[in-house]
Amino acid sequence: MTSIVLDFAARGIINPPESILSAGLYEVLMGSRAFGTATPGSDHDVYGYFISKEITLPSSSDDNEGKLRVVNLTVNNQGLKQYDLVLYPVIKYFELCTRGYSQQLELLFAPDANLVSVCDATQLVRDNRHMFLHQGTVKEFCRFAHQQLDDMVHRRRTDGMRAQYIESYGFDVKAAYHVVRLMREAHQLHIEGDLDLQRCSGLLLSIRNGKWTEQEIVDCVQRLGSEIQQLRSRLPEQPDLDGIRRLFLNCIEAEGARLAFPVADLFSRTF
Repeated sequence: MTSIVLDFAARGIINPPESILSAGLYEVLMGSRAFGTATPGSDHDVYGYFISKEITLPSSSDDNEGKLRVVNLTVNNQGLKQYDLVLYPVIKYFELCTRGYSQQLELLFAPDANLVSVCDATQLVRDNRHMFLHQGTVKEFCRFAHQQLDDMVHRRRTDGMRAQYIESYGFDVKAAYHVVRLMREAHQLHIEGDLDLQRCSGLLLSIRNGKWTEQEIVDCVQRLGSEIQQLRSRLPEQPDLDGIRRLFLNCIEAEGARLAFPVADLFSRTF
């Protein structure tokens, strides 16, 4: 598998730091291409994380610290294509996954066909992805879904295509699509302890194509939330922090990386 980041760097399209050029990488094609809802004009969202040769503790709790982010990148690969590239440092990535953040966890559950670049160390993490799941994960997915629902109902995002969606359908169908997706993912995690990103792709496409009303979106969120509260979860109450720390150490050992801080400080700021 060919790394998008390394390929673009070799061609002079982007200029990432040396720590990424020599790192172990995990890159996956996300967005609509991971959720089974892509159209021919959909962007290429390549997200993941990197294991640099020396692992340092983040100096702050800023989720953006040390992250490689290149958005709205137009590349001529036998036709113009739009790319968004986002890579997290491995320790920050582990922290966000353990806290239950959907945008990071979903990368580990993307279909195999969407993997762009993976090494032995990052494959080890993917193979043990269920270790990150706990009941707090479900709560975080629901929190993010309700945040987006609130933005949709109160029309807080009216820029670009969002304004066109509101004009065409009376509300932001893209936000609605993500709200239902997140709630269904939370429901699936809660009931099954697993995550299939493409299970409801047809339903999501119907929402994005304006087949649902805004009230139907609200009703769906309420129904799924009620079921999550009433049904017993398959997930443990708390994350297995000892197991996650061992996985982290095994991961960086497999990559031949070095910790530039005491093992006892691992994830101490967050957990």
